[in-house]
Amino acid sequence: LAAMSLRHLLALARARRMHPPPGRLVDLGGYRVHVLAEGERREGRAPVVWFAGGHASGYAILHLHRAFRGETRSILIDRPGTGWSDAGPFPRSTAREADEMVRALEGAGETGPFIWAGHSFGGLLVANIARRRPELVHTVVLLDPTPLETIVFGPRLSALADMRRGAWQGGFAQLFGINLLRRHEARMRRTPAYARAMDATAAVLGPEVQALRDDETSAASFFTQASIYRELTPEGVAAVAWDTVVYDRD
Repeated sequence: LAAMSLRHLLALARARRMHPPPGRLVDLGGYRVHVLAEGERREGRAPVVWFAGGHASGYAILHLHRAFRGETRSILIDRPGTGWSDAGPFPRSTAREADEMVRALEGAGETGPFIWAGHSFGGLLVANIARRRPELVHTVVLLDPTPLETIVFGPRLSALADMRRGAWQGGFAQLFGINLLRRHEARMRRTPAYARAMDATAAVLGPEVQALRDDETSAASFFTQASIYRELTPEGVAAVAWDTVVYDRD
């Protein structure tokens, strides 16, 4: 196990040397967040800040960034523990990351108001940012966002439990250089429909995203997911509700 762990650390260091961050690393007080901002800010067109679903890096929606950076300023941020960002302090939470994302933009010299666009769990983050900092909001675009009400009042979703369990297991395995995610994907590829979908996704996102996946094979990436996914239970929502479920005039 020690040999496998050392091999993993060397491979991770090599991957990060081969794929340096394309954007700017902003120090938030002992840890860094990666911000990629491209395109020119144009009159009458507010800059767009994108957040992908899950607890994913900005590169997970690189295809949207590519489409918009020729039209206006387009910004991708790697949430702590993803992409080129450091893991940051624990526990991870939407409320903590809402504050971090704003500070990262300010540290990178980006000024609002912004169009905030978030998919799924990224939509929950966008809504939280918008309600906290309305002066930074031009428009909010929610792409099938995660509604905490359904988690509190709806039926238990086994898929969410699987996400949390898989993140913990993946993190512990990765400490010893065992990538459970790659093994899971290899099993998925045995089903032709899944294989076609995975190939189509890779083609749309491009080779840069595939290269980034080598950089993200760290235990910290899995453990940050496991930490923030604790919100996605009725008990988890109740524990963070005061900071996360921010409603106007409540």
